[in-house]
Amino acid sequence: MNRWMAFACLCFVGLDASAAWVAPHPVRDAHVRLHAPIVPARRVTRPCLGKLVKEPAPELGRKYLAAGIATMAAWAACSVVGLSTHPLIKLPARHSVLSIAQALTPLPLVAAVFNSLRVSASTEGWWAMNRMTYRRLNLGVATSSLWLAAAAYFGPVFSAGYKMYPVKFAGVVTVIHLATAAFCLGVWVRSVRSSPPPIDGHYLPRMVRGAIGSLLSLLPQSSETNTLSASGSATHHDDPETLAGSDGRNEYALACMLFLFFAVMPNVVKFPLATVPTFLGARLSRAASAWTFLAAVAAYVLKDASQRGRIHSGTTFRFLRLGLIASSGAHLVLVALKLAGIDGGMEGLVKFYPGVLSCPKVGAASLMMHALVVFAALTPPPKVAKPKSSKAAASAVPVAKVAAPAVAAAVPAAPAAPLVPDGAANGKLNIGEKVSWKGKSGTVRFVGPTSFAPGEWIGVELDSADGMHNGIVLGQRYFLCAERHGVFAQSTDLKVLATA
Repeated sequence: MNRWMAFACLCFVGLDASAAWVAPHPVRDAHVRLHAPIVPARRVTRPCLGKLVKEPAPELGRKYLAAGIATMAAWAACSVVGLSTHPLIKLPARHSVLSIAQALTPLPLVAAVFNSLRVSASTEGWWAMNRMTYRRLNLGVATSSLWLAAAAYFGPVFSAGYKMYPVKFAGVVTVIHLATAAFCLGVWVRSVRSSPPPIDGHYLPRMVRGAIGSLLSLLPQSSETNTLSASGSATHHDDPETLAGSDGRNEYALACMLFLFFAVMPNVVKFPLATVPTFLGARLSRAASAWTFLAAVAAYVLKDASQRGRIHSGTTFRFLRLGLIASSGAHLVLVALKLAGIDGGMEGLVKFYPGVLSCPKVGAASLMMHALVVFAALTPPPKVAKPKSSKAAASAVPVAKVAAPAVAAAVPAAPAAPLVPDGAANGKLNIGEKVSWKGKSGTVRFVGPTSFAPGEWIGVELDSADGMHNGIVLGQRYFLCAERHGVFAQSTDLKVLATA
């Protein structure tokens, strides 16, 4: 009981320290520092998120880099210290080396997650941290770090009674993981609103609602189910010739479910069955389930990106795909080597891996999980070529006007008047017309009904990267444009730009 109380105190101290480690955003929190009244903490309301500025935050990126290096170093040290020797029996050096290598296979994924957060924070700052992708990654890292901190502090509880770490070593590892969890939670808290009244100022209800919503959204979604595919599929998910059936969302969704199952399973079943997902034995299998959970979060993020047509957008999803390929691929290679007899042949399999041999179906399901996510990450949908910008298209138009007859020069030219597009008089817009949306110029690329909302919508390709998508909404493409150049709006929100 005293150890549980001490661990709880460490958690509270770490969460409180995150307020100092994560510097407040200068724009959002300036008026709070200068004018905040002295009131109870629970009544302090976060500033409006509308003041989140899309600007680089290199200091925040450096903190993610430091947290990632410390987290990976702590896990690598635990793997070496915990698996080099067995507390009760003498194991061959070959088996220890293979076990340590197996324990280190999640590190490429961990590096990919932290690198995604670092790059986005360094280039887009707090604005990026408010996006759903980075909220999920921050919470995923925080949850995994808290689990690893508990596994280090309560070592025998997680490792079938074995005491693997010296007290000081376990304390240092616990502090590292708690600091990482506190940092990621601090970033998340400063990037989102708290729960609405009557429980405003609290974030736990928001976490609960988000977790429940994510569980209910595990199945892949599609906006194309109101029509039949060209091959006659009503759902489109089972037709590889459709976008919903070929962009990887189905594979990532199933892999996410399997990762979640195998993240929970080692902690609710007895040994040796608990060793099946990670093939690490009783000493680290339950602690390593933290990385299985982080893999589930990464698979969910990639499923969501596939549904939104953003799988090729930026570097985040590429980092996550490469991290999953490296981690799951290394795991599969090591398991194949063990099954091939590198760890003592059949006698070694019976001696060192009784859990896998006693439940071959569960073991096969865990291997299918890794193979599935590697397949999905290696076969993304083809990247849609970026269309030519509207400026380039406009520059090509005057070529035909240069070759006008010379006779026209003799006729006195009338003063040039603004040309009003044909559809402006009756309130309708035509594709190709220049319009203004919230003060930003663009070109109409789509006019008509959509599946995401009733009524007629206007799809606009903005001249600047101030949009919301690339012409794809909820997995359905309506027009082509570059990333973050596309918006949908009602005709009443657009102003026709007259051309001279």
